[in-house]
Amino acid sequence: MTDLLTREYWIVHIQRETHVTDAAFPSAGAPLEASASELARVKLFLVVQAFFLVVSAFAGGFHFKLWSMLDTALMLQSIGLTGLVPVLEETALRRLAFRAAVILYLLSILDMGINVLISGVVGWRSI
Repeated sequence: MTDLLTREYWIVHIQRETHVTDAAFPSAGAPLEASASELARVKLFLVVQAFFLVVSAFAGGFHFKLWSMLDTALMLQSIGLTGLVPVLEETALRRLAFRAAVILYLLSILDMGINVLISGVVGWRSI
């Protein structure tokens, strides 16, 4: 019993001396709300993705074949993952979803570039 009182005394004493409260240390499992800057980043990323989704039709040369539409499919998956970011409760999951969306976005941009190079060098008619 004396050890418990002594331990509690020292915890309270240290908290008073360092001006630390329990609110300064949220529990590890507690979900944190998305910040305003995080939501602004997500909105901006969605606008950029929507722009490149429109551009992907031009990058494919309006030839709607399976291999030339890969960029559109990747972009749609990226937009879907980005849409999940604000509704996920845990910060780690939000960051994981956002990073996965960025990777899919970069892959779709790479595929658009490859489509433009193929259409410019070989031409769409000969493929």
